[in-house]
Amino acid sequence: MPRAKAGRRNTLAKEASCNEVQQASPTKPSALRRPRGDLAHEMQAMSLASEAKSRRRQCHLVVLATEAKAGVVKIAYADASSYRGQVLPGSSPPQRHGKGTFEAHDGDVLEGSWKDDRLHGFGTRIFSRTGDRHEGMYYKDKRHGRGTYLWSNGDKFVGEFYNGRMHGPGILIAANGDTFEGEWTKGAVASGVLTSASGDVLAGHDHASSAWHDGRFTGVGRKLFRNGDSYLGSFVASVLSGLGTYTWANGDVYQGEMTANKMHGRGAVSYAGGRYDGAFARGVYHGYGRRTYASGAVYEGHFEHGARHGFGKYQWIDGEVYQGEWAHDRPHGIGVWSSDDRFFHGGWRRGVPHGPGAYVDQVTKEATYAEFSLGTSADGRLVIPELLLDA
Repeated sequence: MPRAKAGRRNTLAKEASCNEVQQASPTKPSALRRPRGDLAHEMQAMSLASEAKSRRRQCHLVVLATEAKAGVVKIAYADASSYRGQVLPGSSPPQRHGKGTFEAHDGDVLEGSWKDDRLHGFGTRIFSRTGDRHEGMYYKDKRHGRGTYLWSNGDKFVGEFYNGRMHGPGILIAANGDTFEGEWTKGAVASGVLTSASGDVLAGHDHASSAWHDGRFTGVGRKLFRNGDSYLGSFVASVLSGLGTYTWANGDVYQGEMTANKMHGRGAVSYAGGRYDGAFARGVYHGYGRRTYASGAVYEGHFEHGARHGFGKYQWIDGEVYQGEWAHDRPHGIGVWSSDDRFFHGGWRRGVPHGPGAYVDQVTKEATYAEFSLGTSADGRLVIPELLLDA
């Protein structure tokens, strides 16, 4: 096929055609990033790639067009790009039209159906700088319709594209086994279900204040854990945070505030034969609260790191009561213990009287003031065993 003439009129024609050719052969890679294998990252990666502003490209001037065989033309461009395939009959400069393969000057390879000098119909594109690959439908050079995008790190998206971006239903599969199935809108996740490789499942509820961003969910949703636990409530960046209800596989239930996937703030937990209402910190009782035990005993007072600690009152089901200071789940400090037949007011250490105190026999009303050492009076006449407490 002869070269185009170099006259002014033909030059203008070629420049106009070159602009069309360039639009037909974009060379910008899908994402200038390091492979991460991070599903949260990949859920936005193509959106970022597609929305990046196009740089000004060098025009593809046709410098040589030859017929390789019947119906197949080889085209060389001034920027070292090349094309081999069918062209539009009678077009000058020749326009890609039909089946063919285009290799851009930066190494990207576009292969498939062409129409009016653009990739149009089914095709594939390999991005040389990232190793990524797209295979699917194209419309005027852009990913449009059903397609599969493979990242070089092993992540994969299968679904619908619109105007170059993920749009509509699709599924994203990470190399680490995580999967996300849902809906995309203009390259961003609109809704869906995230299933981790461990088997945990997070489903975001459709709500005005709920949204996926950078692959993470914020709003009201539900998460099912592989071990049978479940959570219904607020999330921030896919982390349990805010008000919610956490249900363990054994039937225990927590309702209240969450922070960083842990009970934190005000809440209540119900479990087999018991209940706690009060303050939590980092997943344990911490602050003021009330706990009912399976035995029927009740403690109301301060907790620290999950243990009774500070001032509090413990009452057994038979009416026996200890009220005073605690440390590490046991009476420790100054406190009062009373039952139907006995009464003690004084110092305590690790759950038994220790130090000066007053003992009263509630039946005889006889009072004894003595120094105690780990539950035994100095003269050895009185022995008060360690109080039996629920853990």
